[in-house]
Amino acid sequence: MKKIISCWSIMIVAVLLAAAACGAGGTKTGKQVNMEPSEGSYKDPFFEKARLIMAKQEIEVYKHLTNKEAKEEFITEFWKKRDPTPGTEENENLDEFMERIEYANKWFNEGSQGRGWDSERGRILLQLGFPEERRWGERPNNDGTSKRVPMEIWTYLNYQLVLEFVDWDDSGKLLLDRIPTNLSYALEKARFSLDLRDQANLKRAFRFEVSFTENQFVISIPTDKLNFEEKDDTMKVDFDVTVYIYRDNQETDEIKVPINFSMAREKLLQMKTIQFNVPYTVSEKGKYYFDVVIEEKSTGARYRNFTRAKI
Repeated sequence: MKKIISCWSIMIVAVLLAAAACGAGGTKTGKQVNMEPSEGSYKDPFFEKARLIMAKQEIEVYKHLTNKEAKEEFITEFWKKRDPTPGTEENENLDEFMERIEYANKWFNEGSQGRGWDSERGRILLQLGFPEERRWGERPNNDGTSKRVPMEIWTYLNYQLVLEFVDWDDSGKLLLDRIPTNLSYALEKARFSLDLRDQANLKRAFRFEVSFTENQFVISIPTDKLNFEEKDDTMKVDFDVTVYIYRDNQETDEIKVPINFSMAREKLLQMKTIQFNVPYTVSEKGKYYFDVVIEEKSTGARYRNFTRAKI
């Protein structure tokens, strides 16, 4: 059952390369989350690709779905959450994701029989999108000889992230050389932003904290990430809050709540976060997880978080 609840009214590349080098780990690729090739046991055209942009909670739910109908409903809901223009037939984020897959299959094939998206460059592309700058060249082979090997450098300015892919054995496969410490942060932020199209939107994305207790969600948002409107010494900001409710790994409900927050300017300036509550009463006992999506109305910035409860 669905409910509607009414509620109260180019940095210089050399600099980036230096930063990446300082933060680079000593491990080779394949050691971090979502960089490994897809497991053959998945055999699921949707999941093997979409898992790269899924939150871990979504992965957990999907793996527990046992029938085709439940999976189809999940897929519909998955892309619905990521639709920036729900009032139209087009889903720009789905189109963007399919474009990334098509590009990777064409240019990063590396002998993988049409699975270029499952190469290391392909998986990064699916997760972070197209880099603002992409350069090709060669570098020493690090084996004490004069041999040089092909390399490719991707620069993501919004993440201050530089990735270097190298074909060490001249096999045609370019592998991520080292893992910058901020790569995991970039992957996590990209997954939670719900917007695949515009990396600049990530600058406006706001994290928030959410918990569920005593039949209500308690939501806290940092004030420095919000765009307040000031009128008569009162600061105002409006949100749309959507909560997808899962009980025992099955979606059981969805609520949509408009929030109109206002506070005296002097008082707000003394606060690091704002807090508001969204009421909700569970209908049955079980293990719940809640997928909470918040959109700031004035900017369109959207972000999400998850919380759990055993009731």
